[in-house]
Amino acid sequence: MHLSKPGRHPFRAAVAFGIALAIAPPAAPAKPPEGAAKKLCRAAREGNPGLVRKLLRDSGESVKETDQFGYTALHWAALCGHMEVLEDLLNAGAAVDSPAGEEGRTALYLASLRGREAVIDALIARGAAANGKDRTGRTAVHAAAETGQVLALESLIGHGWAVEVRDAEGLTPLHLACQTGHEGAARLLAEHGAPVDPVDDSGETPLHLAAWAGHCGLVVLLLEHGALLDARDGAGATPLLRASRCGQVAAARALIAAGADTRAEDGTGRTALDYARLFAFNELEAVLLAKR
Repeated sequence: MHLSKPGRHPFRAAVAFGIALAIAPPAAPAKPPEGAAKKLCRAAREGNPGLVRKLLRDSGESVKETDQFGYTALHWAALCGHMEVLEDLLNAGAAVDSPAGEEGRTALYLASLRGREAVIDALIARGAAANGKDRTGRTAVHAAAETGQVLALESLIGHGWAVEVRDAEGLTPLHLACQTGHEGAARLLAEHGAPVDPVDDSGETPLHLAAWAGHCGLVVLLLEHGALLDARDGAGATPLLRASRCGQVAAARALIAAGADTRAEDGTGRTALDYARLFAFNELEAVLLAKR
């Protein structure tokens, strides 16, 4: 058999090489060096723009990688409020809506949690998803309401974020503000159209949660905005019954002053007075007896 010498048929060789290139799988993008993402996340967390830029030059792909907590550098910059670093990361291609950690929280959610108004505005300007939810169904408005970040809440509402959205348990931002005792956030939500009597999956209204936690100012605020005084939760309890089970005297006084039914019974057949006696809430017992 006649064997061609190397270089004898350059055209055939070129064709074969072209076919090989055509069928070869595309090269995967270069992975960042081991530890590059952690270094970038640390620099972003500490607010070191010079180091962030150096690390981005050395390993640009690390902007999309996460650290041991499941956070990218953008999440840390948003959480800590480092605006210069945030802009550098966005310019380097950071994904504005990527989910972080087990809860799947975005940079916007984290910024709202900490009240980083400038970061919120920057992320929205870069296209952060309107009313985007984490894995529990909560939005940035939930985050700001739960932590009482009134200025952040104002910013989100000003950008058109929904105030009545529910999480996976049926909780609205107003529920969370009332449960955690943030009167300013609750007032802002109510003034911007948040319903005052939404019912969560347990049948609770914001007034139930405010009464249970003993937030007297919130009880008054909700009643001023027309909250149902004797609404029943899933167990048949009114806000007064919820306050009485926890010995919340001030909240009980506010509810009674507004005309709450002191003789109402829950699903077990107990009244507010029964609970005051059961748990030896003597001051509350006296308040309830005075209204009989």
